[in-house]
Amino acid sequence: MVAGTHFTFSAVLYLGGAAVLNYDTDVISFAIAVLCSLGPDIDLPTSKPGRIFFWLSTYLEKQFGHRTITHSWIGMF
Repeated sequence: MVAGTHFTFSAVLYLGGAAVLNYDTDVISFAIAVLCSLGPDIDLPTSKPGRIFFWLSTYLEKQFGHRTITHSWIGMF
């Protein structure tokens, strides 16, 4: 996925969850959800977060590969 897809998916989940679970939404929570959606791609040195944290993304890609540990429950924590 590219950044736009991550943003869109998180927006749909956040706003869809608000509609189904009836919780209040606010701009700050929405922004946090959208920005955190880029987190799983930190294991790819060519991604936006991977370029910022190049030392970490290079290490993660060499150790685990792309879409492994950061795209799991472990990566969420």
